[in-house]
Amino acid sequence: MATADGWTYGGYSYKYVDGNPPDEYRCHICRLVARDPQQVTCCYNIYCKSCLDILKRKGRGFICPTCRSSLEGKYFKDGRVERGIKSLKVYCTNTDSGCQWMGTINDIDAHLETCPKAIIPCEYNTVGCDKGMKREEQEKHNEESITAHLQLTKEQLEVTNDQLELKNEQLQTTNEHLQLTEQQLKVAIKTIQSLKARLQEHENLLTTSTE
Repeated sequence: MATADGWTYGGYSYKYVDGNPPDEYRCHICRLVARDPQQVTCCYNIYCKSCLDILKRKGRGFICPTCRSSLEGKYFKDGRVERGIKSLKVYCTNTDSGCQWMGTINDIDAHLETCPKAIIPCEYNTVGCDKGMKREEQEKHNEESITAHLQLTKEQLEVTNDQLELKNEQLQTTNEHLQLTEQQLKVAIKTIQSLKARLQEHENLLTTSTE
């Protein structure tokens, strides 16, 4: 997959167990095996849904790259092709780290969530541990770094406590301002009521004098 203007798009770039997949599974824009494959009705070729979305967003005319026909409303999700693509056998993306898993595209995401050879950040990264390791090495790292992790956690708690105290002070200041504003509002209401009463008295006097 690729990224453009903050958008991720493109097909699957795995290493395939049975060699190169059939050309009918390839997107005619990114040339990878199509992700969420869409068939166009003009020339019946396959494109990734995300590749078509990017093509449409470019605003240079939503034209088929193959036959140059308009693609507005002229493509649909190809379920048959998607089933074929999802059944392709691939190697884990962590083969260079020693993973020997093989499975289908349909199953690889679930595998990657637990792959023991995947490089992951330390689970204490939120408190400052910047180590990266294979998932299977996390437990050993935790055992070896328990003192460092405790110190980092303590420091983070102190920082968090300082931030909470600052927020509490800000809330107290805000509350004092609100109380002051409430008092000012009450004074303003009393002033308005007093002015209304005086105005009513003047109106009554005017009414009496005209009679």
